[in-house]
Order: sequence, then structure tokens, then C-alpha cells
Amino acid sequence: MFSQGHYRMQSAYNLWFLGYPDHAVERAGIATALTQKSASKHMLSEVHYWAAALYELRREPDHVRARAEAALAAASEVGNRVIRFLSECSLGWADAMAGDLEGGIAQMGRWHSRRADNTPVWVLCQLADCLCRMGRIDEGLSTIKESFPIIERTGGRLFESEAHRLKGELLLNQGASKLAQAEQSFRCAIEISRRQKAKSWELRATTSLARLLVKQSKRDEARAMLPEIYNWFTEGFATADLKDAKALLDELNN
Repeated sequence: MFSQGHYRMQSAYNLWFLGYPDHAVERAGIATALTQKSASKHMLSEVHYWAAALYELRREPDHVRARAEAALAAASEVGNRVIRFLSECSLGWADAMAGDLEGGIAQMGRWHSRRADNTPVWVLCQLADCLCRMGRIDEGLSTIKESFPIIERTGGRLFESEAHRLKGELLLNQGASKLAQAEQSFRCAIEISRRQKAKSWELRATTSLARLLVKQSKRDEARAMLPEIYNWFTEGFATADLKDAKALLDELNN
């Protein structure tokens, strides 16, 4: 049975996907406060983990580490193995973002090696992203491609857009011969995000496509598409995604 804290945390996720990253954090704080009042370590471990995952979406490793450590401690105390393993994945991502790519990838990969076909799509996305950053492109592509059968089998499509975007980023790193495939992946990610009304995914995918268009000397197309999604946002301008989009916009306008 879900608690009020669980419901509030679910709504925090919805807010992030819909394009309200700051409101999402506020809602996560309310969820945590409600769960702490319940004195249930089991529920608290889950809420702390999902807060850590929310901060992963915002790309804030310090906050991820704090919440994942709290989740891990609570999960270990009550024997919640799933949350313990997922929290370790989040800590691995935080390590990778802090510069220890090899160690972070190894930690995230432990779940993958144990769970095989049951690895959550979000974990596959984070692992593939870190492999890309480390230059292990073939491994990254193999990892992200595992997500698509899981999405089709389970019907869980929250991270479908991001999976396609990451596939595009990995293809880009394979060289000029893959540019057309990368562009197709980015456009697919944008189409999915628009269908889902997931503005945060749309921003991320549009930024990736706009960067590619710049490389293809299609600055006018990039200049036309990126402001439309960026200007939709009314909050979250301190987050990494909006900062990246703004930096590219500034470059396009110079």
C-alpha cells in the first residue's frame, strides 16, 4: 500500500518530466517530510532512493550522493535488497560524475550483471551515458540497445525518449558515417517526448539535435528549434540541462 509520501514522490517525478524541475524538488521535500513522520524505515528507504533518482535527472551528483547514502542506510537496516542495489547504482553514478568513471561504471554494472534482463531502463541509460563519457562506445551502444526490448515488454516508456537520445550520442561518437543514424535517433527522441508532453526530455533531445545540426552547418535550423523549447521553461534555469541549452543558444546567436 502506497503512503502519502509515495504519492507525493510520484507527483514530483511527473513534475520533472512535464518541465517543472524546481517544483519537482519542492514536492520531493514534502514527500520526505511526510514519510519521516510515518517512522517507517522501509518507506523512507524508497522515498530517499527516488529522491536520489530525481536528482540524477537534474544531474546534481552531490544531492544524489546524500540521498542515495540515506536510502542505502535505511534499506540495509530493513533488508530492502532492491532499494539497496539501486542506491548503490546511484552512488556509482555520483562517483562517475565526480571523475571516477571507471569505479562508477563498475558499481553500476554490478546490478546489470546480477539482474540481466531485469535491469531498469533508467540504470541502463545512466550506465550507457557513463560508458560514452569514458569512450567505451561499443559497450555503451550494446547497453542502450538492451533497453528497447525491455520497454516493449514492460510497456514502461518513461525513459524511452532518453534511450533514443543516448543511442544518438553514442552513434555520433562512432564517426561521420553514423551522423544520419544519430540524427534519426535524436528526432525520434523529440517525437516521443512531444507525444508524452515530457518537456524536460524534449529539451535534452532538442539540444542534442541542435549540436549535431551545427556540426552539419545547419545553424539556421538549430537556431529555429532550440529557442522554442528553451523559452517554454519558466523555472529550473540553474539546472544542467537548461544551462547547456542556454550556452548553445548563446553560441548560435554570436
